[in-house]
Amino acid sequence: MTASTSHLFQLIFIGQVNLKHRVVLAPLTRVRADNNHVPSLPVMKEYYTQRASTPGTLIITEATSVAQKAGGMSNHPGIYNQEQVDAWRQIVDSVHATGSFIFSQLWGLGRQANEAQLKAEDPSFPVVGPSPIPEAEDATIPRELTTPEIKEYIQLFATAARRAVHEANFDGVEIHAANGYLIDQFLQDVSNQRQDEYGGSVERRSRFGLEIVKAVIEAVGTAQKVGVRLSPWNSFAGMGMDDPVPQFSHFVSTLKREFPDLAYIHVVEPRVSGDRDNKTPLQGRQATNDFLRDIWFSRPFISAGGYDRQEAIRQANARENELIAFGKIFLANIVHAVHGNKSYIFCQLWALGRQANQESLVEDDFGHGVVAPSSIPARRITGEIGPVPRELTITEIHEFIHLYALAAHHAIHEVGFDGVEIHGACGYLIDQFLRDKTNYRTDEYGGTVENRSRFGLEVVAAVVEAVGEEEKVSIRLSPWDTFGDMGMDDPVPQYTHFVRELKMKFPRLSYIHVLEPRVHGSEDVQAKEHESNDFIRDIWAPGVVVSAGGFIRQRAIEQSSIWPNELVAFGRLFTSNPDLPLRLMRNVPLTPYDRSTFYLAGDSSGRGYTDFQFAPISQSSNEAMLNSS
Repeated sequence: MTASTSHLFQLIFIGQVNLKHRVVLAPLTRVRADNNHVPSLPVMKEYYTQRASTPGTLIITEATSVAQKAGGMSNHPGIYNQEQVDAWRQIVDSVHATGSFIFSQLWGLGRQANEAQLKAEDPSFPVVGPSPIPEAEDATIPRELTTPEIKEYIQLFATAARRAVHEANFDGVEIHAANGYLIDQFLQDVSNQRQDEYGGSVERRSRFGLEIVKAVIEAVGTAQKVGVRLSPWNSFAGMGMDDPVPQFSHFVSTLKREFPDLAYIHVVEPRVSGDRDNKTPLQGRQATNDFLRDIWFSRPFISAGGYDRQEAIRQANARENELIAFGKIFLANIVHAVHGNKSYIFCQLWALGRQANQESLVEDDFGHGVVAPSSIPARRITGEIGPVPRELTITEIHEFIHLYALAAHHAIHEVGFDGVEIHGACGYLIDQFLRDKTNYRTDEYGGTVENRSRFGLEVVAAVVEAVGEEEKVSIRLSPWDTFGDMGMDDPVPQYTHFVRELKMKFPRLSYIHVLEPRVHGSEDVQAKEHESNDFIRDIWAPGVVVSAGGFIRQRAIEQSSIWPNELVAFGRLFTSNPDLPLRLMRNVPLTPYDRSTFYLAGDSSGRGYTDFQFAPISQSSNEAMLNSS
């Protein structure tokens, strides 16, 4: 069987819809809804419509709360009030206009809810679960649901399903019983130690999920518009039974017996946990979902987790009833769009360190608070002193190095970026290690020029190893910048050592990106006479240097004439002139930028982001210029 004739690209019926292929958009939490959990328009409509652009595609939405009390995460969507339903209906109608289909994934978070978020929305909302067992030692202990509350939750799922299908026009709903959320918490003995009708045995742990399925089918009107997602081997959020096979065998066997017309079951492969590759040892057992495939055959079975094209084709060919759900790869359209325009894109990687917002860290449930090389707070632009950061331990420093490497791996090998730029500038974490004003450590990561360079150099080394090619790695520096309450009396010795070490250890780095002293953060300043990045240019030559900060057309032309290995980066002018390179080549007048639109948190209108116009130059001349280069 050839790739073009593979089952993956053949028709299949899912409930009442006829799909033209078996590539499915997996549910992906994107937190793009507004603060009231209403889907943001038009951005979410565009997002789902893009991924439905191949006619006959099945789209499964991100997890959507069945009730406000069932949430506990900021900016995720709900489907429990009319405003939410109206927004979802616009998204659904747009997907249908492409000839594709869309199911709404319904969830309750249970013990995974963020307590602070719940209390902010309603002080009476508690974190709940089947038993008072937290997902981690330092997590909130959930309050055990009473039997009447369990019945209420079953009805909340049913009501949400009715809204989704009969008011928002979804083609169906997927009940989220995976990844350690509420239904999964009832299914697994690590989170359910009840001794009533909802716990204590395989059969009773299955009851809550089965009663939800029954109630949802009754609300929707047919089992053909209902799917269920499961993750037997998942270790995410403190889950993971010693042996999930008996529990999930019973649950799926009961589904098939009692609800034989279900649209599908959707199962997460053991090689992933949450949105990460699963590195947890499986205690010598051969973890596989084939036992569920055997039970469910020959009904539609969606498999999700870690697929590439070749593996998806192989799996679809092995089972005639199988569909393959893709998640992260479905998000890479930005990179693909850039490549489609014959251009290239690097991903800049950063960590904020002491510039982090304490309130945001609390909201996102990160218990470590604001961290930095040393416990030295930053003075804000307003003159106020920020929170005193906690000094990172050696173990945490090594963890951050690993996090940079992991992010670089994802960027290159999963999303398809052409390279990564490590943000070592503008007063963020790496820059904080480099400067003596923010790094008072006396261990191997501070106290001398060499030691202050260590963290940044180890990040570069780890990223290069993760990416596999030096040529796909670069770094940004800002020796003279005072943004974020930074600044050294004389940065030249520190950055001379750092750049020399980079050149000696990583001579094939793609480039070094330096911020000119006439710009601090996003503000123009008057550079002092002695402030110059030429010492870095001299060290790095003949390697490529990208220079940024305060450039206009004539200054950029002069700079690139003096330094033949130099590129010039534009920031603010690029925001208001999406075709800036062409405008500069043709000397076309530039559109002024609007500083008030630089940081519009939560704004989905595109104002100051995608609403600037292209120059009145024909598309054909633009393409001719690009093709001739």
